[in-house]
Amino acid sequence: MEFATFLEVNQSTVSKAIAAGILTKGATAEQWIREWFSHLEEIAAGRQSANGNSLDLVAERARLAKMQADKIQADLDEKFGELVPIEAIVVGLASTFSILKSRLFGLPNYLVSRGYIEKTTFSKVMEEIRGFLIELSQVRLPPNVRKKIKEINKQYARKFDRPSGRPATTKKRHNTPEKEVTQ
Repeated sequence: MEFATFLEVNQSTVSKAIAAGILTKGATAEQWIREWFSHLEEIAAGRQSANGNSLDLVAERARLAKMQADKIQADLDEKFGELVPIEAIVVGLASTFSILKSRLFGLPNYLVSRGYIEKTTFSKVMEEIRGFLIELSQVRLPPNVRKKIKEINKQYARKFDRPSGRPATTKKRHNTPEKEVTQ
C-alpha cells in the first residue's frame, strides 16, 4: 500500500502491474521504482503500451512501408494499363450487356423477316431469350464489387439527373417488364 501511495496510484494498479510482469513480485521498493519508471519510459518512447504489452515499432514501420509500396505499385500498374479501375469495367460491362439485350430482343424479328423461322416460333424464341437474360441478370458478383457498382450507378444517376441513371431518351422495348436488379 505504501508503494501505491508513493506513486499516487491505487493498490489495484500496483497489483495489475505485478500481474502483468511490470513489477517483480516480492522485490524491494527501490527495485519497483526502477521498474515502474522504466515502464513509463517505454510507454513515452512508444515501445510499450500502458497495459504492459510491448509494441514492435520495427514491425509496424515495416508494415506501413509495405502498405505504401503496395499503393505506389497499384498506382503505377494503373498508370501503365496493367490495372483497370472497376469504374471502367462496370461502364464497359453495362454498355456491353445493354447492346446484348437490345440485339437479342431484336433477333426473333430479324429471323422472321429473313424467313429463318416461322411467326409461330417467334414467341418460343422470345421466351428463350428472356430466360437467358434473366439467368444472366442473376449472376452474383462479390459483395465489394456489387457495392462499387451501386456507387457508380448513383454517380451516373446524378450525372443524368434521373433515378435510373439513364438519359431521358431511353425507351422501353418489346413490352418486357423491367426487373429491378438489386446488388
